[in-house]
Amino acid sequence: MMGNDEKIISEWARHTKTPSPIRVFLTNDRRSDAFQEFVQRMAALAPAVHIKTKHEAGDGLPEIRVQPNITYQAVPHGHELKPFLEILSGLPDKMKNRHLADTHVLEKLEMPAVIKAYISPDCAFCPQTVQSLAALAMRQEMIHLVIIDGAMFSEKASVDRVNSVPTVFLDDQFRWTGNLQLPELIDIIVNRDPAQLSSETLKQILYDGKAADLAKMMAEWGMVFPSLYELLTHTEWPVRLGAMATVEYLGEYRKDLIADIINALWEQFEDLDEPVKADTLYLFGETAHPEARLKIEAVIRGTYSDMVKEAANDAMSAF
Repeated sequence: MMGNDEKIISEWARHTKTPSPIRVFLTNDRRSDAFQEFVQRMAALAPAVHIKTKHEAGDGLPEIRVQPNITYQAVPHGHELKPFLEILSGLPDKMKNRHLADTHVLEKLEMPAVIKAYISPDCAFCPQTVQSLAALAMRQEMIHLVIIDGAMFSEKASVDRVNSVPTVFLDDQFRWTGNLQLPELIDIIVNRDPAQLSSETLKQILYDGKAADLAKMMAEWGMVFPSLYELLTHTEWPVRLGAMATVEYLGEYRKDLIADIINALWEQFEDLDEPVKADTLYLFGETAHPEARLKIEAVIRGTYSDMVKEAANDAMSAF
Protein backbone atom coordinates (compact mmCIF):
# COMPACT_ATOMS: atom_id res chain seq x y z
CA MET A 1 0.00 0.00 0.00
CA MET A 2 1.44 3.37 -1.06
CA GLY A 3 1.80 6.27 1.37
CA ASN A 4 -0.89 8.34 -0.33
CA ASP A 5 -3.34 5.45 -0.11
CA GLU A 6 -2.65 5.18 3.61
CA LYS A 7 -3.37 8.89 4.06
CA ILE A 8 -6.68 8.52 2.19
CA ILE A 9 -7.73 5.58 4.38
CA SER A 10 -6.70 7.36 7.59
CA GLU A 11 -8.62 10.49 6.63
CA TRP A 12 -11.66 8.43 5.65
CA ALA A 13 -11.50 6.54 8.95
CA ARG A 14 -11.56 9.80 10.94
CA HIS A 15 -14.85 10.82 9.31
CA THR A 16 -16.58 7.42 9.13
CA LYS A 17 -18.22 6.16 12.32
CA THR A 18 -20.00 2.99 11.20
CA PRO A 19 -18.43 1.52 8.05
CA SER A 20 -19.73 -1.71 6.60
CA PRO A 21 -17.92 -4.88 7.68
CA ILE A 22 -15.51 -6.57 5.28
CA ARG A 23 -15.36 -10.29 4.54
CA VAL A 24 -12.13 -11.50 2.98
CA PHE A 25 -11.86 -14.86 1.25
CA LEU A 26 -8.32 -16.17 0.83
CA THR A 27 -7.40 -19.21 -1.25
CA ASN A 28 -4.31 -21.05 -2.41
CA ASP A 29 -3.95 -18.50 -5.21
CA ARG A 30 -0.62 -16.67 -4.88
CA ARG A 31 -2.41 -13.30 -5.01
CA SER A 32 -4.09 -14.01 -1.69
CA ASP A 33 -0.99 -12.60 0.02
CA ALA A 34 -1.69 -9.15 -1.44
CA PHE A 35 -5.30 -9.30 -0.20
CA GLN A 36 -4.21 -10.32 3.28
CA GLU A 37 -1.60 -7.58 3.44
CA PHE A 38 -4.19 -5.00 2.35
CA VAL A 39 -6.80 -5.89 4.98
CA GLN A 40 -4.18 -6.11 7.71
CA ARG A 41 -3.04 -2.58 6.89
CA MET A 42 -6.68 -1.49 6.61
CA ALA A 43 -7.33 -2.84 10.11
CA ALA A 44 -4.42 -0.81 11.47
CA LEU A 45 -5.47 2.42 9.76
CA ALA A 46 -9.23 2.08 10.27
CA PRO A 47 -9.88 0.13 13.51
CA ALA A 48 -13.65 0.73 13.23
CA VAL A 49 -13.83 -1.57 10.21
CA HIS A 50 -14.78 -5.10 11.25
CA ILE A 51 -12.79 -7.53 9.09
CA LYS A 52 -13.53 -11.25 8.97
CA THR A 53 -11.06 -13.43 7.09
CA LYS A 54 -11.86 -16.90 5.80
CA HIS A 55 -9.31 -19.29 4.29
CA GLU A 56 -10.78 -21.57 1.66
CA ALA A 57 -9.12 -24.64 0.19
CA GLY A 58 -8.58 -24.77 -3.55
CA ASP A 59 -7.32 -22.42 -6.22
CA GLY A 60 -10.29 -20.10 -6.46
CA LEU A 61 -9.70 -16.37 -6.69
CA PRO A 62 -9.30 -14.33 -3.50
CA GLU A 63 -11.87 -11.60 -2.99
CA ILE A 64 -13.16 -8.93 -0.63
CA ARG A 65 -16.91 -8.70 0.01
CA VAL A 66 -17.87 -5.17 1.01
CA GLN A 67 -21.65 -5.70 0.85
CA PRO A 68 -23.59 -8.98 0.70
CA ASN A 69 -23.95 -8.46 -3.06
CA ILE A 70 -20.81 -6.42 -3.87
CA THR A 71 -17.48 -8.21 -4.25
CA TYR A 72 -14.01 -6.97 -5.11
CA GLN A 73 -11.65 -9.26 -6.96
CA ALA A 74 -9.12 -6.50 -6.57
CA VAL A 75 -6.82 -4.97 -3.97
CA PRO A 76 -8.10 -1.37 -4.00
CA HIS A 77 -5.44 1.26 -4.60
CA GLY A 78 -4.95 4.27 -6.82
CA HIS A 79 -8.23 5.27 -8.47
CA GLU A 80 -9.87 2.12 -7.11
CA LEU A 81 -9.51 3.13 -3.46
CA LYS A 82 -11.97 6.02 -3.03
CA PRO A 83 -14.99 4.20 -4.56
CA PHE A 84 -14.14 1.21 -2.35
CA LEU A 85 -14.20 3.39 0.77
CA GLU A 86 -17.38 5.15 -0.38
CA ILE A 87 -19.13 1.79 -0.66
CA LEU A 88 -17.99 0.93 2.87
CA SER A 89 -19.55 4.22 3.98
CA GLY A 90 -22.80 3.33 2.23
CA LEU A 91 -22.25 5.91 -0.55
CA PRO A 92 -23.18 9.53 0.22
CA ASP A 93 -26.87 10.36 -0.38
CA LYS A 94 -25.91 12.99 -2.94
CA MET A 95 -23.98 10.39 -4.92
CA LYS A 96 -26.79 7.83 -4.67
CA ASN A 97 -29.35 10.33 -5.91
CA ARG A 98 -27.16 11.28 -8.86
CA HIS A 99 -26.75 7.70 -9.99
CA LEU A 100 -30.20 6.41 -9.06
CA ALA A 101 -32.45 8.88 -10.86
CA ASP A 102 -35.42 7.13 -12.50
CA THR A 103 -34.53 3.67 -11.18
CA HIS A 104 -37.95 2.89 -9.70
CA VAL A 105 -38.29 0.24 -12.42
CA LEU A 106 -35.83 -1.89 -10.41
CA GLU A 107 -38.74 -2.67 -8.12
CA LYS A 108 -40.08 -4.87 -10.95
CA LEU A 109 -36.95 -7.06 -10.94
CA GLU A 110 -37.94 -10.69 -10.39
CA MET A 111 -34.64 -12.51 -10.96
CA PRO A 112 -31.01 -11.88 -9.97
CA ALA A 113 -28.55 -10.13 -12.25
CA VAL A 114 -24.79 -10.62 -12.17
CA ILE A 115 -22.70 -7.64 -13.26
CA LYS A 116 -18.93 -7.84 -13.75
CA ALA A 117 -17.00 -4.59 -13.96
CA TYR A 118 -13.37 -4.67 -15.08
CA ILE A 119 -11.38 -1.72 -13.76
CA SER A 120 -7.80 -0.59 -13.22
CA PRO A 121 -6.13 1.50 -10.50
CA ASP A 122 -4.78 3.73 -13.28
CA CYS A 123 -8.19 4.35 -14.88
CA ALA A 124 -9.55 7.82 -14.17
CA PHE A 125 -12.98 6.97 -15.60
CA CYS A 126 -13.51 3.73 -13.63
CA PRO A 127 -14.56 5.30 -10.28
CA GLN A 128 -17.74 6.78 -11.75
CA THR A 129 -18.67 3.42 -13.29
CA VAL A 130 -18.07 1.66 -9.97
CA GLN A 131 -20.12 4.27 -8.09
CA SER A 132 -23.03 3.91 -10.52
CA LEU A 133 -23.06 0.12 -10.37
CA ALA A 134 -22.60 0.05 -6.60
CA ALA A 135 -25.54 2.43 -6.21
CA LEU A 136 -27.68 0.00 -8.25
CA ALA A 137 -26.58 -3.00 -6.20
CA MET A 138 -27.24 -1.16 -2.95
CA ARG A 139 -30.69 -0.21 -4.20
CA GLN A 140 -31.64 -3.70 -5.38
CA GLU A 141 -30.20 -6.70 -3.51
CA MET A 142 -30.86 -9.05 -6.44
CA ILE A 143 -28.15 -7.25 -8.41
CA HIS A 144 -24.79 -8.87 -7.67
CA LEU A 145 -21.76 -6.76 -8.57
CA VAL A 146 -18.25 -8.15 -8.99
CA ILE A 147 -15.49 -5.56 -9.44
CA ILE A 148 -12.36 -7.03 -11.04
CA ASP A 149 -8.88 -5.59 -11.40
CA GLY A 150 -8.20 -6.60 -14.99
CA ALA A 151 -4.44 -6.22 -14.60
CA MET A 152 -4.20 -8.22 -11.40
CA PHE A 153 -6.39 -10.99 -12.82
CA SER A 154 -5.21 -10.75 -16.40
CA GLU A 155 -6.08 -14.38 -17.13
CA LYS A 156 -9.73 -13.66 -16.34
CA ALA A 157 -9.68 -10.50 -18.45
CA SER A 158 -8.17 -12.49 -21.30
CA VAL A 159 -10.98 -15.06 -21.21
CA ASP A 160 -13.52 -12.23 -21.36
CA ARG A 161 -11.48 -10.49 -24.11
CA VAL A 162 -11.16 -7.29 -22.10
CA ASN A 163 -8.70 -4.91 -23.76
CA SER A 164 -9.66 -1.65 -22.08
CA VAL A 165 -11.38 -0.41 -18.93
CA PRO A 166 -13.95 0.14 -17.72
CA THR A 167 -15.65 -2.85 -19.32
CA VAL A 168 -18.95 -4.05 -17.89
CA PHE A 169 -20.74 -7.36 -18.45
CA LEU A 170 -24.32 -8.29 -17.59
CA ASP A 171 -24.96 -12.02 -17.23
CA ASP A 172 -21.92 -12.67 -19.48
CA GLN A 173 -24.14 -11.74 -22.45
CA PHE A 174 -24.27 -7.95 -22.66
CA ARG A 175 -21.13 -5.85 -22.77
CA TRP A 176 -20.31 -2.15 -22.44
CA THR A 177 -16.85 -0.61 -22.84
CA GLY A 178 -16.11 2.94 -21.79
CA ASN A 179 -19.01 5.24 -20.95
CA LEU A 180 -21.86 3.22 -19.45
CA GLN A 181 -25.43 4.40 -20.02
CA LEU A 182 -27.17 3.39 -16.81
CA PRO A 183 -30.76 3.63 -18.15
CA GLU A 184 -29.86 1.17 -20.91
CA LEU A 185 -28.34 -1.26 -18.42
CA ILE A 186 -31.37 -1.03 -16.12
CA ASP A 187 -33.79 -1.58 -19.00
CA ILE A 188 -31.99 -4.77 -20.02
CA ILE A 189 -31.78 -6.01 -16.41
CA VAL A 190 -35.54 -5.63 -15.95
CA ASN A 191 -36.61 -6.96 -19.35
CA ARG A 192 -34.24 -9.90 -19.89
CA ASP A 193 -35.46 -13.19 -21.32
CA PRO A 194 -34.93 -15.64 -18.42
CA ALA A 195 -34.36 -18.47 -20.89
CA GLN A 196 -31.13 -16.73 -21.89
CA LEU A 197 -29.73 -16.37 -18.37
CA SER A 198 -26.08 -17.37 -18.06
CA SER A 199 -24.83 -20.21 -15.87
CA GLU A 200 -23.29 -17.60 -13.53
CA THR A 201 -26.67 -15.99 -12.99
CA LEU A 202 -28.38 -19.32 -12.40
CA LYS A 203 -25.60 -20.18 -9.97
CA GLN A 204 -26.28 -16.95 -8.09
CA ILE A 205 -29.98 -17.83 -7.89
CA LEU A 206 -29.01 -21.15 -6.31
CA TYR A 207 -26.52 -19.51 -3.94
CA ASP A 208 -29.38 -17.29 -2.81
CA GLY A 209 -31.32 -20.43 -1.87
CA LYS A 210 -33.95 -20.00 -4.58
CA ALA A 211 -33.89 -23.35 -6.36
CA ALA A 212 -37.67 -23.59 -6.07
CA ASP A 213 -38.09 -20.14 -7.61
CA LEU A 214 -35.83 -21.10 -10.51
CA ALA A 215 -37.85 -24.28 -11.08
CA LYS A 216 -41.09 -22.30 -11.04
CA MET A 217 -39.64 -19.84 -13.55
CA MET A 218 -38.77 -22.68 -15.95
CA ALA A 219 -42.19 -24.24 -15.42
CA GLU A 220 -43.89 -20.99 -16.34
CA TRP A 221 -41.77 -20.68 -19.49
CA GLY A 222 -42.35 -24.32 -20.35
CA MET A 223 -38.69 -25.06 -20.96
CA VAL A 224 -35.45 -26.03 -19.25
CA PHE A 225 -33.04 -23.09 -19.35
CA PRO A 226 -29.95 -24.29 -21.30
CA SER A 227 -27.49 -23.03 -18.69
CA LEU A 228 -28.95 -25.41 -16.10
CA TYR A 229 -27.14 -28.29 -17.82
CA GLU A 230 -23.81 -26.61 -17.17
CA LEU A 231 -24.61 -26.55 -13.48
CA LEU A 232 -25.87 -30.15 -13.38
CA THR A 233 -22.49 -31.30 -14.74
CA HIS A 234 -20.36 -28.73 -12.91
CA THR A 235 -17.11 -29.95 -11.36
CA GLU A 236 -18.04 -28.43 -7.96
CA TRP A 237 -20.35 -30.56 -5.83
CA PRO A 238 -22.29 -27.69 -4.18
CA VAL A 239 -23.17 -26.29 -7.61
CA ARG A 240 -24.44 -29.67 -8.81
CA LEU A 241 -26.42 -30.10 -5.60
CA GLY A 242 -28.28 -26.83 -6.12
CA ALA A 243 -29.00 -27.68 -9.74
CA MET A 244 -30.31 -31.12 -8.79
CA ALA A 245 -32.59 -29.56 -6.20
CA THR A 246 -33.97 -27.35 -8.98
CA VAL A 247 -34.78 -30.44 -11.08
CA GLU A 248 -36.56 -32.06 -8.13
CA TYR A 249 -38.70 -28.94 -7.64
CA LEU A 250 -39.36 -28.80 -11.37
CA GLY A 251 -40.78 -32.32 -11.18
CA GLU A 252 -43.50 -30.96 -8.92
CA TYR A 253 -44.52 -28.33 -11.48
CA ARG A 254 -43.83 -29.81 -14.91
CA LYS A 255 -43.13 -33.54 -15.02
CA ASP A 256 -43.16 -33.36 -18.80
CA LEU A 257 -39.88 -31.40 -18.76
CA ILE A 258 -38.04 -34.05 -16.72
CA ALA A 259 -37.66 -36.36 -19.74
CA ASP A 260 -35.90 -33.54 -21.60
CA ILE A 261 -33.38 -33.21 -18.76
CA ILE A 262 -32.78 -36.95 -18.53
CA ASN A 263 -32.19 -37.34 -22.27
CA ALA A 264 -29.94 -34.28 -22.46
CA LEU A 265 -27.77 -35.51 -19.58
CA TRP A 266 -27.63 -39.00 -21.06
CA GLU A 267 -26.27 -37.65 -24.33
CA GLN A 268 -23.17 -36.38 -22.50
CA PHE A 269 -23.01 -39.12 -19.86
CA GLU A 270 -19.96 -40.92 -21.25
CA ASP A 271 -17.90 -37.72 -21.19
CA LEU A 272 -18.65 -36.87 -17.55
CA ASP A 273 -16.22 -37.36 -14.67
CA GLU A 274 -16.93 -40.29 -12.37
CA PRO A 275 -18.40 -38.25 -9.47
CA VAL A 276 -20.62 -36.35 -11.92
CA LYS A 277 -21.81 -39.63 -13.46
CA ALA A 278 -22.68 -40.91 -9.98
CA ASP A 279 -24.63 -37.75 -9.15
CA THR A 280 -26.41 -37.89 -12.50
CA LEU A 281 -27.57 -41.42 -11.74
CA TYR A 282 -28.70 -40.31 -8.29
CA LEU A 283 -30.76 -37.58 -9.94
CA PHE A 284 -32.21 -40.11 -12.38
CA GLY A 285 -33.35 -42.20 -9.45
CA GLU A 286 -34.86 -39.21 -7.66
CA THR A 287 -37.00 -38.41 -10.69
CA ALA A 288 -38.35 -41.99 -10.82
CA HIS A 289 -39.12 -41.29 -14.48
CA PRO A 290 -39.51 -44.18 -16.96
CA GLU A 291 -36.87 -42.60 -19.23
CA ALA A 292 -34.45 -42.57 -16.30
CA ARG A 293 -34.99 -46.24 -15.57
CA LEU A 294 -33.89 -47.23 -19.07
CA LYS A 295 -30.63 -45.28 -18.64
CA ILE A 296 -29.93 -46.71 -15.20
CA GLU A 297 -30.46 -50.26 -16.46
CA ALA A 298 -28.01 -49.57 -19.31
CA VAL A 299 -25.35 -48.54 -16.79
CA ILE A 300 -25.95 -51.63 -14.66
CA ARG A 301 -25.46 -53.82 -17.74
CA GLY A 302 -22.51 -51.81 -19.04
CA THR A 303 -18.81 -51.54 -18.21
CA TYR A 304 -18.38 -48.81 -15.62
CA SER A 305 -16.38 -48.21 -12.46
CA ASP A 306 -17.48 -49.57 -9.10
CA MET A 307 -18.48 -46.04 -8.04
CA VAL A 308 -20.78 -45.60 -11.02
CA LYS A 309 -22.20 -49.13 -10.77
CA GLU A 310 -22.99 -48.60 -7.09
CA ALA A 311 -24.72 -45.31 -7.89
CA ALA A 312 -26.79 -47.04 -10.59
CA ASN A 313 -27.89 -49.80 -8.24
CA ASP A 314 -28.83 -47.27 -5.58
CA ALA A 315 -30.78 -45.25 -8.15
CA MET A 316 -32.68 -48.36 -9.28
CA SER A 317 -34.06 -48.82 -5.77
CA ALA A 318 -36.26 -45.76 -6.39
CA PHE A 319 -38.37 -47.74 -8.90
